[in-house]
Amino acid sequence: MKSVLMSAVAFAFLLTTMPKLSAGEDLASSIVGTWKLTSFARKEVATGKIDHAPYGEHARGYAYYTKGGNFLTFTVSQDRKKIEKVEPTDAERAELFKSMYAWGGTYKTDGSKVIYNVDIAWIQSWVGTTRTYQAEMAGNKLTVTTQPFKSPVDGQDIVVITTYDRAE
Repeated sequence: MKSVLMSAVAFAFLLTTMPKLSAGEDLASSIVGTWKLTSFARKEVATGKIDHAPYGEHARGYAYYTKGGNFLTFTVSQDRKKIEKVEPTDAERAELFKSMYAWGGTYKTDGSKVIYNVDIAWIQSWVGTTRTYQAEMAGNKLTVTTQPFKSPVDGQDIVVITTYDRAE
């Protein structure tokens, strides 16, 4: 009887100390800060196959979310070519552009969703759009997953999953 009581008490303690991040308010306050990219992955919807193209398994980047509702994301490829001259050639510029992405604007949360209003982007057609992604918090880890879309590279239906660790 004593062990059952102790187990129940321990279980109740665990339930009260576990983070509860399912409500929109919790995500809204938890997402604020600086996040360092730990993974960029592309997942095929039909097969579940995951790859890290085009940025590689060790892409580098940051995402910033402010209390005031602004965000900025910048990511570069692991194999980004170093240009030695101050002024790159047009061909070098094109390669640099293909090895990064950046976008920013305002955001709000709704449950486990982040709704982005894009003000600036490396792809101009994103400016003025609203994008809704799933977000999951687990301790100091943030995972953001896009809605399914057709890959411009191979036409597959994919989702992009970016994972970050809290930097501050």
